[in-house]
Amino acid sequence: MDVIEKLIAGHREVKEYSDISDKLAELINNDAFFWDNAVRVTKFFKKEVREHFAIEESVLFPLLEKILPPDVLDNLSEIENEHGPIIKKLDELDRISLQHLKYPSKTTRELFVKVCGEIIELLLPHARREDGDIFPAVRKIFSDANYRELENLYFKYMES
Repeated sequence: MDVIEKLIAGHREVKEYSDISDKLAELINNDAFFWDNAVRVTKFFKKEVREHFAIEESVLFPLLEKILPPDVLDNLSEIENEHGPIIKKLDELDRISLQHLKYPSKTTRELFVKVCGEIIELLLPHARREDGDIFPAVRKIFSDANYRELENLYFKYMES
């Protein structure tokens, strides 16, 4: 799987998790199971979303800024700016998780579910925009040399 396909696969995984908030809502009154599932959700967001954004911002976007045409660059800039509000929501989710560990309550569980839903509402259109606006242009414009450069940058990033 090449680097572009890996990034797209990350978007598919986000779509598969679109029912997380519904599942959490079902579990909200079950103290025994709620937090196990919430910890898995928090770990998913940390590993998959934060790492995905870091790779895009450190590896993919700088390369794309050198080769994409101006109209696609405008879309890229808008997409990159969407990362900030999503990261803020992830930070909020982390704070709620810590609060719940110290002071477990139905209120914090409900807030956790609410913020998960807000994150998903931000992520799904974001991933669709990348898949629809950026990746088709990349496939069309990228040369073999661009792919090699992207792969080298990606592997260098993963080693650091």
